[in-house]
This record gives sequence, structure tokens and C-alpha cells, in this order.
Amino acid sequence: MLVVVVWIALFSLSHGGTKIPETTNVIFSMIEGDMSWNEASVECQTRGGRLLNIYDEVRKIATSYYVRHMKDSSFLSSAFWIGLHDVNGSNTDGIFKWSDCSAITSSYWSTTPQANGEYCVSASQFDLSWKIRPCTDKLPAVLVNLVFDSDNCADLETSVSSTKLGLSEEDCKTQCLLHVRSNEQCWGLSYDPTTSTCILHERLQTKNTCTLPLRYYRKACFSYRADPLPRKNTTYTNTDVNPESVCTTGDDPIEPSIDCNYTLSVDITPPPCSCPKCGSEVSGLPEFWGNSTLQEQIDWLVTSLKVDKTNTSIMRRRKYSATDSRMTAASIGYAGAAILVLVVSGIVILDMNRLWRDIKQAFKGVHMYILNKK
Repeated sequence: MLVVVVWIALFSLSHGGTKIPETTNVIFSMIEGDMSWNEASVECQTRGGRLLNIYDEVRKIATSYYVRHMKDSSFLSSAFWIGLHDVNGSNTDGIFKWSDCSAITSSYWSTTPQANGEYCVSASQFDLSWKIRPCTDKLPAVLVNLVFDSDNCADLETSVSSTKLGLSEEDCKTQCLLHVRSNEQCWGLSYDPTTSTCILHERLQTKNTCTLPLRYYRKACFSYRADPLPRKNTTYTNTDVNPESVCTTGDDPIEPSIDCNYTLSVDITPPPCSCPKCGSEVSGLPEFWGNSTLQEQIDWLVTSLKVDKTNTSIMRRRKYSATDSRMTAASIGYAGAAILVLVVSGIVILDMNRLWRDIKQAFKGVHMYILNKK
């Protein structure tokens, strides 16, 4: 099965004492065929995943890449089921949750949902907007598998790191997005707000137990299968008008190990996704780049991109016109006028005798005309 990688550099926030895997890989897969919401939900669980949950803008951006690919490949031509559903179905109290029982944190409704016998939610293939519809509608679905290395977490004490002081939390995240040192990129960062200390982690070593700082972030990856998956449970049918939800109004997510909070900076970039123990080379940067501040990097870029106007063609032309001894346009004009006068004068001088005879003949004619009149 061909898996295409969409690399989105994002930061996910984790809390102290929580195990953090080295990498997080979110794999999107399209399940082809027409299914009710309940049929789609069971199909996803059979494949070890869940219906797609679009928690926020980051997940929406990643999903949009996948949906665009499926549309361009003619695998998707309609809306598709996502994990959002009314928890209590026909006994609705308007509580919608995702397939992992997490609550809505960002809203992309196309219209305000109404309690009118429609309790399941689809996403538009055009803009991923949500639409509530009957759970018995027949649509394809998007499956999400979350790949976690739950046995390991980052060992921040032995990981290769760079420390920067006096940065804000946002500047620290920006530094991680730009940071490359000895062909090693930043794969995670820890930030101490009490001392404004930013630690950029280039190679994350693993260990079995963790005591992470108050604010620890790591980059995560999204990938997708290029071709749709066929249904496995082709004989299973479910036409219940209510979603078969395992959630209740007060539930926490049923996968507590997935405690990432995708609400931070997003940087969509073309390089392929790779593991934290792999490097990424960026050519053309100075040696000090990895150990410089954001302002120093900006100053270097400004200086590198600055144009020396004294070497441009327009400046050279201005200099020549002002300082050199070449003939100017006005001088050329005066010379041309003088030449024209000389040419005309020469013609007149060369034909002066004939002109004088013509003038005398004209006067003689006028004189004879006057005498005849008298």
C-alpha cells in the first residue's frame, strides 16, 4: 500500500509527567463504498482506528491536503463521514463529541445543527465544513490511525540540545522551526517561563520513564494512503437512526494517552516527514545560524538580500551622464541643426547665378506688364 507523506511542522503541548512518544504519526485512509455512520464507525474500529476527528485548524489543514489528493485522483466525489456525532441521538441535548469522546474545541459548521432526526455529521469534500445529517445516509468515510510509541518518551537530559535565553514562548517555537545545526533540525523544545529559557532538542533520546518540564513541545507528522481501502465488513449493516456512541455527556477522551493539544503554531513546508533521529540539511545558511537569535537571523537575511545600487545599470548610466565627457543629446541636436543649415546654405550658394537670372527676369516681366498697362 502506497503511503504518501504530508509534512506539517506543528507543536503539540504536553504536561509534566506525561509520557511523550518520539514521533506521532497520524495516518489518513479513505474507506470506499457507501456506508451509514454506524457502519463506517465499526469499519474504522475493525481496522484499528476511528472515524476522522477534525479537532482544530491544524488537523483541518492536514485533512485538506488528503481530501484534495483524493479528489484529484477521482477517488472522492461526495461528502464523507467524520467522527462527530450527537452523543444521545434522538434523546438529544445538543451535545456533539468526536469518535474518541473528546469535545468540540473548534467549530466548522456549514449551518447551525438542529434536532430534527439528524444526529451524525459529514464533512464537505470542498471546504471540510460540517453538516449534520441522518445517520442512515450512505457515504464513504475517512479512517484515522494514530501511531504512538507509548513505551518510550523523550530523555531531555541526554538529548542533543541548544539553549537560548531571554526568549518568549512564541519566539522559542519560531526558533525551533528555523533551527538547523550541523545538519540537525529541531524536533522538540522545552520552555521554562519562569526563567525565559528555551531548549531546542535536535536528537531525542528515549527512556522508559519521564519527568518532562512544564511546557514541552514536539513536532508531529501526518501521512495518508494514496489509494482508498475497500470495506472489510461487507456483510455488516446498521440502519439505526441513532449513532451507536460509547460516549456520555461528561466523558473524557477514551484514549487518554492522546493528550496533545493542537492549538499552536503551524508551518506548512515541503520537506518529507522523517524521524527525530534523522537530519535535514538546509544549504546556504551561515555557520552561526543554529546558535543565533531570531533577530540575528532576520538581520542576516536582510543584509544578504540587500541590493548594492551602485552596481545596478541605472546607477551606472546616471554616473556616466553626470561625469563622463561623452556627447550629450543636446550637443548632438545642436550639431545636427548646424549641419542642416550648412547643407541648405551650400545648395543656395551653388545655384546663386541661376537664382539671380530668375530674379532679374521676374523684375523685367513685372516692368513690361506695367508699361503695357499705361
